[in-house]
Amino acid sequence: MTDNRYPTFGQALTGWMNDHRYSCHRLADALGIKSATTVSRLRLDRCKVSSCEEFLSLLESTLPVTEQERYRLHLGIDVLKYGTSYYENYTTFDHVIFGEQAQVDENLPIVQAFAALKNASRCEVLCLHCVVPEVFAAFQALLRETTGSVEIRHFVSLERQQNLNCYLDNALPLIANSAYHAKLLLQTSRLGMPASNFLLVRYLENGQLYQRLILPRDGGEYNCCPLDRDSALFDFFYKIINNAAPDSSNVVDILHMNMVKDINQLFMRKTAEEKNSEILLLSSDLFMSVLPTDVLVGSMCRHLMLNPLDSEIINLRSQFYLKRANLLQKKQPTIQLTSRRTFERLAREGLTPYTSFVDALMPIRDRRIILQSILEAMEKNPNFRVHLSSSEEIFSQTTILLTDKRLSFFNQPDARHIPNF
Repeated sequence: MTDNRYPTFGQALTGWMNDHRYSCHRLADALGIKSATTVSRLRLDRCKVSSCEEFLSLLESTLPVTEQERYRLHLGIDVLKYGTSYYENYTTFDHVIFGEQAQVDENLPIVQAFAALKNASRCEVLCLHCVVPEVFAAFQALLRETTGSVEIRHFVSLERQQNLNCYLDNALPLIANSAYHAKLLLQTSRLGMPASNFLLVRYLENGQLYQRLILPRDGGEYNCCPLDRDSALFDFFYKIINNAAPDSSNVVDILHMNMVKDINQLFMRKTAEEKNSEILLLSSDLFMSVLPTDVLVGSMCRHLMLNPLDSEIINLRSQFYLKRANLLQKKQPTIQLTSRRTFERLAREGLTPYTSFVDALMPIRDRRIILQSILEAMEKNPNFRVHLSSSEEIFSQTTILLTDKRLSFFNQPDARHIPNF
């Protein structure tokens, strides 16, 4: 194939045709294309990018194409999309990582790599993948401690299920923050990225612009590489990655629906465990399952912008109802010891601790329904009791759930935590 420094798709296709001795007429016949003029226009880069992509898909599915040839043809399409700067920036990227003059702070914890950002008046983070707990913790610390404005753009690959699982486990404290934006990448192999995980940071401090490239290493440590102040890598990679992430693939939307599915499965399992069991719950928060089903599901749909008529939501409503009915109506005791302060804040101010799931402020009407339903349940069933403690000292950051079948502990982080179902 040709050895042009920055080949377009037409140049890459011409090189492939020369290597395999295809004329425009012969290649058109082999691919079932009616006119050889189409191939000629592709060679001259006189077709739309979408037409080049359709042609390449046909070529790959019809004729033998090596991995090296496929890579070069796909990059040629990217050159049409983004210009010759595509290759130039990749060369810059490689020079930063491997160049002899590169000044790299090696083997740093991610929090230390972010330490310089705390005094920034403005900070932008572009993150590709890096779906590991320490990165999410560093994002939370950055949003909490940085004095200036912060914007985090996180692009997550779903080609591997473990990426989504890790995201579900760690992203809840971030998704409600307006400074954190995330999208899915469904086909990262098409990006041709020089690294599968990296962070680019651009920040302003004392009127000076600084840029950093942060690369993960084994063992949870990171290398931090300074970039020139006029480096175009941040905007360059953001343009490529953002264009590869379809608008309909917002992580928050998919996370919410996966959350609903997970809660459905959780409720089915826990309802079976709690049936005909004695239950003792020690928690500073009110047992979420005692809230009236319509209030709880309605608030969740409003907060997460979910369709109440979606089949998953209908299933969730049914599971909520069955679990609540079991807790409030069974003959075996269900006893919760909770904080008087938490209960009063809900009653007087409408404050709820479940801000990842429901409205942070419950309307007065819903508060009345909640309190009345709990009183009615205790009146109808002497085995159901909610006790309030004025002492906060007995409540730690751990919830204790005791049934006659098992004992469970749930750690509650300082940020919005998973509620006690």
